[in-house]
Amino acid sequence: MPRFNCHTTGAAALFDRRHLNPHIARQAIATTLGEAREVHDVLGGILTAIKMDANRILERAKASDLAEIANDLITSVQEGIDVVREVSESLHPAALDHLGLDAAIRNHLDRFCPRHGLSSELSLNRSLPLLTSVQKLAAYRIFQEALTNVVRHANATRVVVRLISGDRKLELFVEDDGVGVDPPSRRAGAMGIVGMRERARDVGGEFLVLPRTPRGTCIKLSFPLGSGEQDK
Repeated sequence: MPRFNCHTTGAAALFDRRHLNPHIARQAIATTLGEAREVHDVLGGILTAIKMDANRILERAKASDLAEIANDLITSVQEGIDVVREVSESLHPAALDHLGLDAAIRNHLDRFCPRHGLSSELSLNRSLPLLTSVQKLAAYRIFQEALTNVVRHANATRVVVRLISGDRKLELFVEDDGVGVDPPSRRAGAMGIVGMRERARDVGGEFLVLPRTPRGTCIKLSFPLGSGEQDK
């Protein structure tokens, strides 16, 4: 079954964030969140019901060919359920709402890094303040894109993510020990940098791509706290 590219599909890709004020951005995120829940709850529920029916057929099947058909159906439906989860997560990461930014980042590191042979570390200087949905999503998506770039371009073995919360701003650092980034790669159009810069602008923040010593790259996001409507 063909797989969706969850980082480039979905309603989140259908609007240009450069022209959204914070209020409209919050509305767009709320709409996307609703769509993610619909995909997960409705379509996921339908597929789960089909899988349960297929399992009942398998339990009662006596002919070998019928059992084979039921097994094939169960496999196909499970692939559909997996795709639903991926699409729902790409529209709006559920962990952001249920667990918060730091826990969502930790969960993604724990899933993503072992698959790609990376060791990882997440450090916080203190508990994070209450963030808006726009702030959480911007920070999380920049973190995700930075981590993807580490795998695609850095030839790294380790990733360190730091969240530094001050009285007036939050800083996110994603650092690797890879080959580093040449100056041409730091141009606005390379490696998803346009999207990351736009997400930083969504929250009135600054986005930088910096070299590390002695080797590697550091992605930095910083944005002011205390602006916009806080999530309850």
